[in-house]
Amino acid sequence: MSRNNLLVITLALGCGKTAAPPPKAEAPAKIHNAQPESALASVTLTEKAEGRLGVKTAPVEKKTIGRGRAISGDVVVPPGKSVSVSAPVAGTVLAVGAGIPRVGTRVRKGQVILKLVALPTAPDLASASIRVDAARTRVGRATQLLKAGAGSQRSVDDAQADLDVAEATVGAARPHAEGKAAERGLALAATQNGILRDVLVGAGQSVAAGALLFQVDDSVAVWVKVAVYAGDLPSIDRGKSIKVRGLSAPAGDPGREAVPVAAPPTGTPDAATTDLYYAIRNDDGLYRPGEKVAVALPLRGTEESLVVPWSAILHDIHGGTWVYEAAGHQYTRRRVEVRFVAGDLAVLARGPSPGTPVVTDGAAEIFGTEFGPGK
Repeated sequence: MSRNNLLVITLALGCGKTAAPPPKAEAPAKIHNAQPESALASVTLTEKAEGRLGVKTAPVEKKTIGRGRAISGDVVVPPGKSVSVSAPVAGTVLAVGAGIPRVGTRVRKGQVILKLVALPTAPDLASASIRVDAARTRVGRATQLLKAGAGSQRSVDDAQADLDVAEATVGAARPHAEGKAAERGLALAATQNGILRDVLVGAGQSVAAGALLFQVDDSVAVWVKVAVYAGDLPSIDRGKSIKVRGLSAPAGDPGREAVPVAAPPTGTPDAATTDLYYAIRNDDGLYRPGEKVAVALPLRGTEESLVVPWSAILHDIHGGTWVYEAAGHQYTRRRVEVRFVAGDLAVLARGPSPGTPVVTDGAAEIFGTEFGPGK
């Protein structure tokens, strides 16, 4: 074999060699003892245990539910329901009883908030001073005439009486300097039941006529202002009432109904929102003006959705929602996704198929049995 042929064979064998495969990359995470939700543990109860736990079931249903949207709102005082009280005359502010009530205090109609002792005007003071000087002069003259034998005791007494009247008039013109001024002060009271929103004066302060003293907001007939994105307005059924709940109200709380009212158009152009207003009764004072609340706005149209009684829903420590499917005396926990709550029903985005029985009463007890505390 020639040298050239040997070189060709060597090159051919070298080109036929395959490169070693690269090392396999290590997985970024490893899952140990994975357990799919379809293989969750189930709980089997005896009839006696079911009776003791009060277990009841109801089927999953598919119902036509009005569409809704959760949003926040603000409790506000309706126009004309905030009453301000001003000083009718110039005077000095006096506290009543334990003192002027603090801002935020709930007050009733007719309750005296403070007293105002009128200050005399300059003409009144000048007139009263002139009368006192004249009366003193008459008393001195009558006394001198009596001593000289040219007058009578009656003249002295009449002049003294005129002086007493003049001095009393001056005292009435300066009530703030008297010890019993509060008894003669003008009582200023709340003109409606509500909450004391502002107190702009303090005890002992002198105020001019017309100065604002305090303000009382009606807390019974309040409105809820809801700022809605302008693009969502066409989808909102503005003729229907809404449900209002406190932010700390538990899920499933039906809330309180508020009806739509005609109000001046307001909004926030920078946020592209328009305000909707609803009137809500607040006789018990549950909601306070300025409070943020949760609102369920009704939308136009309806849709079919899976529903279960709200009492069937369980929450785990991570916020997950579950129900217990019932098959005879066996109960299996299944995950569900709650879209919103409508009355006493939980509307599901996903869950068991319609007709599946789920536990409505005793679900929490079964949950405790599955994880230990209820065993």
